[in-house]
Amino acid sequence: MSENQAKVQPQPLLLWEFIKSNDTAQIKAVFDQSSPVDITRMISGIAKPDQIRLLEILGPEESAHLISKISDLGTGSIVTQLPTPQAVSIVKEMSRDQQAHFLRTIGGDEAKAILDEIEPKKAKKSVP
Repeated sequence: MSENQAKVQPQPLLLWEFIKSNDTAQIKAVFDQSSPVDITRMISGIAKPDQIRLLEILGPEESAHLISKISDLGTGSIVTQLPTPQAVSIVKEMSRDQQAHFLRTIGGDEAKAILDEIEPKKAKKSVP
């Protein structure tokens, strides 16, 4: 991606093109060069299915890093749109502090479903 290309095209459109072409390297390059606010704007500017596809392309580790970077800006809903197993795999890649912060941020049933998968309840021992 040339610097001129990034300046000419609106950032959400550029991000959308990289998502459609499954260009992980370019997506990471755009995010590495952008502030959390700009990243949030870019992600907010694309359709929900493309947001989900973005997380799928990045994979759990990169998605966790991205979500941690922008979680204070109200972007937790992206992860909650994923099926619980995918959301869990992303949250598991976060540090404990990041997990706690993220789960507090999304709150409600979504946080409980993810937490239940991360820390499954132990089976009760049966007494003979």
